[in-house]
Amino acid sequence: MTKLTGWKTKKSKEILTNKFLSIREDTIINERGEEHQFVVTDLGTGSSVLPIDSEGYVYLVKQYRQGYGGYSIETPGGKIDAGETPEEAGKRELFEELGIKAERLIPLSFTSGLTSNIAHREYLFLAELQEVPEIVLDSPEEVMECIRVPFIEAVDMAYRGEITMSISAVLILRAHVYITSLMTE
Repeated sequence: MTKLTGWKTKKSKEILTNKFLSIREDTIINERGEEHQFVVTDLGTGSSVLPIDSEGYVYLVKQYRQGYGGYSIETPGGKIDAGETPEEAGKRELFEELGIKAERLIPLSFTSGLTSNIAHREYLFLAELQEVPEIVLDSPEEVMECIRVPFIEAVDMAYRGEITMSISAVLILRAHVYITSLMTE
């Protein structure tokens, strides 16, 4: 049996870089000494937040996504800016996208998708809002609609595949486990 000892990067060549991502070609050496090429897209690090209000409703955003080729229902979130913590970025994104101010975010770990050729880490948070917020949609960069649904409906939407953005689905399902565990204590 092969013992997994890690792969070594022999060389890395930058192909493209812009404000959203960078793409590079890596030449690696695996455990058996074999050389392989990988193209890696680095999306940076982000934060996503599931806001839940005092009445048990969550706030999601619906917006057009070019990569998906249609409208997507998602949790608010985005890239972490230089010098920001994941929590600070989560609070900023929540305010930028929905006008919601959250005092405290509950961390629900992180997730990564398509780990074979995508470098990305997304920190996940639950925001417990003390009241029903007034939603303000006025982002100059994004056009979106706010969707307010009962939390259990959002869980069902994730299970039924109506929420297809994996980060959002994972966040909703982790929040469900977290909230359910509080109810059984």
